[in-house]
Amino acid sequence: MPSKITNKIIEFVNDFGLIRKGDSILAAFSGGPDSLCLLDFLDKNRQLFSISVSAIYVEHNLRGAESKADGDFCEEFCREREIPFFRESINVTEFSKGKGISIEEAARELRYAKLKETALNVGAALIATGHNANDNAETVLLNVFKGKSLTSVAGIPVRRGNIIRPLLGLTREEILNYLNEEGLNYRTDSTNLKNDFQRNFIRNEIIPLLKNNLNPGLENSILKSSLAAANQTDFLKKATEYFYTRFVKNGNDTITIPIDFIDSFGIGSFYEIVKKGLREVFNLEATFRNLIELKELVHTQTGKMLYFPQDVKAFRERDVIVFTKSAEGDKEQKIKIGEKIKTLLGTIEIIPAEKPKRSEFKTDGNAEFIDSDGVEDVFTLRRWAAGDYFFPLGMKGKKKISDFLTDAKVPTHKRKKYLVLLNGGKIVWLVGLRIDERFKIKEKTERVLKLCLN
Repeated sequence: MPSKITNKIIEFVNDFGLIRKGDSILAAFSGGPDSLCLLDFLDKNRQLFSISVSAIYVEHNLRGAESKADGDFCEEFCREREIPFFRESINVTEFSKGKGISIEEAARELRYAKLKETALNVGAALIATGHNANDNAETVLLNVFKGKSLTSVAGIPVRRGNIIRPLLGLTREEILNYLNEEGLNYRTDSTNLKNDFQRNFIRNEIIPLLKNNLNPGLENSILKSSLAAANQTDFLKKATEYFYTRFVKNGNDTITIPIDFIDSFGIGSFYEIVKKGLREVFNLEATFRNLIELKELVHTQTGKMLYFPQDVKAFRERDVIVFTKSAEGDKEQKIKIGEKIKTLLGTIEIIPAEKPKRSEFKTDGNAEFIDSDGVEDVFTLRRWAAGDYFFPLGMKGKKKISDFLTDAKVPTHKRKKYLVLLNGGKIVWLVGLRIDERFKIKEKTERVLKLCLN
């Protein structure tokens, strides 16, 4: 008669539909208690589920002779049970250094890659791992301590693609009881007893404190919360997909989202479709700070811009938020007197010139003369930004660039392309349109610069 723990695993597998009749399953096998429990369960219940089972041991090359002995143990166990066995090797240390990631991250990435490769080669439909409720609790707490999102609180998924976790409903204590009842010996990974890694610190120090002082059944409580969060995140994913398809416009590396979407569905829904868009269109993961700044952008004036990593920017139009790749001209550039700079508007040049006659003061905007007395040798060229102002030639007082462009009847979608030339922190020229009154040619002007846009 099956034991109580065996029945619990069977019920968990059936509740989540993890195994179908006729499935071929490749079990990740390290010789430790979790993977041994998993492989023993699958092997002894082949007929119940009508499945075929094989096992794989992945050598991480981190523990020397101990790791080799683990592999030998796994190989011998499978030979005795007549379970097809595969032994693979990965170089975690080299991969970790090459990608600049931790040993833990490197081991996980390489291990799963090897599991998927082997499953494909041997024709296994499913890959089974021995993750349990304790592993899930460690993952959830680690994610919470790092301030990650609701998705991470869902913990380790019961199923992801062709990877299943039949033991996720068991605690480590229940797994050890199972092995004791079945009379099975297992291997112990000595690195799990050290606090060198963050996960081990959570496992060996934090969880025992929480269980002793708050909740003896901590693992089961966290698993219930994780499963509930998984259901919520699944709904959120589907809702986000629906909203994204219905309200978001994509095209030419651009995302456009109507601002009134927020009034209808809330800022949280707006954040989700933004994250989806940035991820899919620009391969960019939005941070919490990015989202807070976006909220400010929504409630600010037309024309304001927000810059993200990887040259992605967001700006507000009249009734939409637009995300796009920054053009070359978005980046600040330095230009010295006598130099030229190529921009999307054309080539900008600053050259010394003779003082023009009064009749030559008026230009077409593409060639301007300024008083260079007191002007610094290096100018700055950049896109105009919200809040920028200057003193337009021929007008009284200062005016915001955004207002000047509006009064000049420049279409909203074209305004973002305009550049400003600065000197000493002051705007000298709204390129191609107007110079600043403070830099105009005067009767006493002795030195003159010509600003050209060709």
